[in-house]
Amino acid sequence: MTCISALVQCFELRRLGVAGAVSENVEASLELARMVLTTCGFYENRREVILNDFRDYRAQIDYALVEE
Repeated sequence: MTCISALVQCFELRRLGVAGAVSENVEASLELARMVLTTCGFYENRREVILNDFRDYRAQIDYALVEE
């Protein structure tokens, strides 16, 4: 399954009323990003801010796509 089709599945599930659909590809990528940020010396608070900002950004995109 491609990342795009996983996102489409999440959109469709959310459209059907599922509140907890999460793309496993995105979450796996965020976990890898967390490991890289840790290796690069980012403190935990800063890492979480970066990752949460990305999640918030994706949520805005998801919302905009669902509303179309």
